[in-house]
Amino acid sequence: MANEGRLIRRFGSVQDTGEIKTLVAGPLSLDIDSGKLRNIQWYGVELIRAFDYPIRDPNWGTVAVTVNSESVEQNDEDWTYRRLFTSTDGRLAGEFNASGDRTGHLSVEVSFSAGADFETARTGFTVLHPIKGLAGGDVEVTHGDGGSEMLVFPKGITPDQPVFDMAGLTYSIFGMKAEITFEGEVFEMEDQRNWTDASYKTYCRPLSRPSPFLIPKGETLRQKITVSFSGDGPQASIDGSRVSDVFGLLDQQEPIPEVLLALEPDFLPDTNILPICQNLQVVRGAVRVKNEDECHRVLQTISDLGLSCDLEIIVPNTAVDAADLLMKIAHLCGERNILAEHVVAVPEDYMKSYQPDGDWPGGLTPQASVALGRNAFPNSEIGGGVLTNFTELNRCRPVVVECDFVTHSTTAIVHAADDKSVFETLEAQPDVYASGRAIAPEIGYRMGLVSIAFRTNPYGPAPLANPQQNRLEMVQADPRQRGLFAAAWMVGAMATTQGYRINSIALAAPVGPLGVIYRREDWPQPLFDDQADRIVYPAYHTLKALAQMAGQSRRPVRLADGLFGVAAQSKEGMKAILSNGTAKSQQLKLPSRGHVLLLNEKSFDAATQDMTWLESADRNRTDEIELGPYAVAFLDPA
Repeated sequence: MANEGRLIRRFGSVQDTGEIKTLVAGPLSLDIDSGKLRNIQWYGVELIRAFDYPIRDPNWGTVAVTVNSESVEQNDEDWTYRRLFTSTDGRLAGEFNASGDRTGHLSVEVSFSAGADFETARTGFTVLHPIKGLAGGDVEVTHGDGGSEMLVFPKGITPDQPVFDMAGLTYSIFGMKAEITFEGEVFEMEDQRNWTDASYKTYCRPLSRPSPFLIPKGETLRQKITVSFSGDGPQASIDGSRVSDVFGLLDQQEPIPEVLLALEPDFLPDTNILPICQNLQVVRGAVRVKNEDECHRVLQTISDLGLSCDLEIIVPNTAVDAADLLMKIAHLCGERNILAEHVVAVPEDYMKSYQPDGDWPGGLTPQASVALGRNAFPNSEIGGGVLTNFTELNRCRPVVVECDFVTHSTTAIVHAADDKSVFETLEAQPDVYASGRAIAPEIGYRMGLVSIAFRTNPYGPAPLANPQQNRLEMVQADPRQRGLFAAAWMVGAMATTQGYRINSIALAAPVGPLGVIYRREDWPQPLFDDQADRIVYPAYHTLKALAQMAGQSRRPVRLADGLFGVAAQSKEGMKAILSNGTAKSQQLKLPSRGHVLLLNEKSFDAATQDMTWLESADRNRTDEIELGPYAVAFLDPA
């Protein structure tokens, strides 16, 4: 029970993360994590982030598998790993084999045998290449016909695939080289930073082929990847960050972004919890609606909470119908004397994702909606962009001279949902903002909802159900939203905005699967469902603290990998929020003594039972902090 309580407090679920096994053969090392090979290093330099072999259903959801057997053999010279598995419906049997040795040879093979016809959007190897040390660097590509060419890993995020028809890749990081060959399928590469994955991804099959496709009964797919690593040791510093130098010089030019609450019909607080929502001290709601009735309901909540209002409006796909809806919503705002200060309108068809060279909708475009929005809301700032991920903005860029601001959202579990991958998405956020600023260098940059889980699904009919509350891709209800995990991740999400002049960011809804206030739902919520005094999730206090800092002068924060921080200079002095994005305790030495409040496993119960915990809990005056797994520290002036 003690272990279950620890898991619930960290992750909102009793689902264990499983054992991670490290294999070492001389200078070659890697981790085995739930069947994946991860963190593949040569002399301590990560040259490949991961090998995986997911099975995707026709809607791009990940098909769960049952592991039938797993074995590892290891000595000082080499190692082998074997894993046999079956899709949970029993229709697809798989075998994965990997081997590596101290000379730098690594081989991975996978096969999938269909016991019945199996329809899939993708089944096969994916290889993740890290961003650090590769972005903007050279890569030699060998094609299927034996020819080769020199290309460059994109520095800015590219909307289309940077590499096609791959039979081999060769690249170097800090002087360490990886030579990779592919067999059994045609591979290509995409820039996964579009979805905030911190990697370039090599995958099969090519997106130009029909999807989904059928693996007929009795057929077996086989693929093999071979890697040769070389180099005698890194020729450059791998990580220049220092824990001891936490806070940089005061930067008066960049304020902390404004924090918004995401509001739509499914995310509205009941009357009895309005005071808990008001206690958050968020002053603006990001309202998303698609018809008059929804707008009426959400504007009532805006009035009840006394919030300012931004509008995200999903409009019909024809100009006439879109203009009519926008005028009706503007009228509703006028009736309530609510000024929608920022408005963005996106046609319904553009809530889905399209390949850059694919078939795009023929109706109203997001850019054409800008003029319609300006006509209906002449006293508002009108934005361009999308209500989904940066991917869709990058592929459908607004004409920025016609817009007052640009907007998009992000979600962390598009391609992977394990704990490590979710925090790795924060590595890619700065690249997203840099690429967004390249698209819109001078106008406002107002982020939509930045969350772990899905608000909407551009890649399928809807976010996937998650009744068992497991770690799954593309779901709207992720159990970690209830744990310390989400509170720590939220600090990281705000930390990544540093340096990019982000005006605002929505970090949660009040209630629901993306909320910070407890509400009984259709899925189990351990501790909260069976204890009536649980009222808020840990992220509630993180959101409140960030909202209090909004608009204050930002102080740059520099921390070691896995730690995140946001600091601001107020009239009372410097305030900061720090978080640990790892499963290991981290020691942190502060430049000076201050009053510190820790949100961790020990304070979890008190914090979830008291909406005023941030103000009422006792603080320690110290210059040293021990941040436990996924813990958050709130620092006030000494």
